[in-house]
Amino acid sequence: MLGFAAICTAADAQDTFGVRLELSVPVMCKLTYRPAVSTDGGGRVELGELREYCNAPQGYQVILNYTPGALKGAVLLAGEERIVLDGSGQAVLATMHGPRNRSRTLAAIPSGLGFDADRLDFQIVAR
Repeated sequence: MLGFAAICTAADAQDTFGVRLELSVPVMCKLTYRPAVSTDGGGRVELGELREYCNAPQGYQVILNYTPGALKGAVLLAGEERIVLDGSGQAVLATMHGPRNRSRTLAAIPSGLGFDADRLDFQIVAR
């Protein structure tokens, strides 16, 4: 709770009194995952939901890290976005240019090699 009181008695009508109040809000970025793994029989694997929150004024990126050399040609679906993994071990899932709070469903379509990585590591980074 923040409170402030001021009493001012002016001797002259031209005297002024002012208060300057500044507030700093820390930048906070948070990424949470709610698993719900299932298959649809057509090769698509539902992975669950990714919730991203970041109040950074300049925006943020959501980055996927995975085992280098793995998942080449696999497709990751995050909401309406479709990312083809190239096996490099890292992919940018989203670049936002301002603060945002959103949830997206995650799904994957394996390449002909299947899923050859044991985990996906997501991170959120303020810009």
